[in-house]
Amino acid sequence: MRNRLHWQIVQLTMAVTVTACMAACDQTGPVLTAPSADPRSTAGTIQTETGKPVVIDGDTIDLNGLRFRLEGIDTPETRQQCRTGKDTWDCGQRATAALKEKIRNKTVSCSWEHKDRYHRRIGTCYIGTENLNGWLVSQGWALAYRRYSTAYVSQEKKAAATRHGIWSGDFVPPWDWRRGKRLPKPSS
Repeated sequence: MRNRLHWQIVQLTMAVTVTACMAACDQTGPVLTAPSADPRSTAGTIQTETGKPVVIDGDTIDLNGLRFRLEGIDTPETRQQCRTGKDTWDCGQRATAALKEKIRNKTVSCSWEHKDRYHRRIGTCYIGTENLNGWLVSQGWALAYRRYSTAYVSQEKKAAATRHGIWSGDFVPPWDWRRGKRLPKPSS
């Protein structure tokens, strides 16, 4: 009993320290949950992985053989198209290309504490101290995924106001696109 209490105090102290460090760097970090009572469990424990990633799509990377889904954001799907005027373009592929170009051959660190139903780690990823999740939203290549987080709403509003990325024209939010919604045919 005493060892379990000690372990919980250590975990809580670590979580508070990480949160304070991220706040000091003005970065949005993962949502914290109460520490697990079982020291063997990873639920509620923030973990970090660092390495050279492989970009899978606009909001998914592989890092050291682990798949990460960028937390709090949603990018157009790989086959998704957007429209500017009467021109249709591959915005899902452009979002992926933007992330690849940003990362290039740089080292990326991802912090995570839980997995989704597809067993991907849901995380916030950084190049140095720059939050990649927030960068994608601020550049207009991702939307704030409000269903799960409001961390990137201000970046989304700025991207929309300046018409960056997908905000340069018409698009279907990725969560609606996955449900079958498409852009209407352009008027002649």
